[in-house]
Amino acid sequence: MPALSSASLVNVARLAIMWVGFGWPVLGLAIELEKGNELAWVAVGTVFMGAIFGLPALLLGLALPAYKQRIFIVPIGLFAIFWALSSQSATYQGLTLPPFMFLWIVTFTAISLLPPQRFNAASEQNWKSGWRRQDVADDK
Repeated sequence: MPALSSASLVNVARLAIMWVGFGWPVLGLAIELEKGNELAWVAVGTVFMGAIFGLPALLLGLALPAYKQRIFIVPIGLFAIFWALSSQSATYQGLTLPPFMFLWIVTFTAISLLPPQRFNAASEQNWKSGWRRQDVADDK
């Protein structure tokens, strides 16, 4: 089995993050509706999480030029936002991260991966010189 290049690993990670990030809310919605929970309360929870994490994820997605940077920096930023908000409670007893919060962080990381990556002059030159074509050939 040939070794995957760095670009290939980033593409695989991006694809996995997007499948999990966009797939689990649909599955969770179906499960909640099957249990008989009202759609309104599921929507309230989704909008609440979107209000907390949506704008920072989009801003980071637009500010960071490469997918690799977004994959590493966005989850750390979203975790910091969650910690900052949860530590303001009067009953704060240390950081506890509910398991479902990891899924929300993956979802908003996937949202930050939607804008296409931008290239600077050096990476554009590498692209034109064939460096990127070899990575694409390795993927096939």
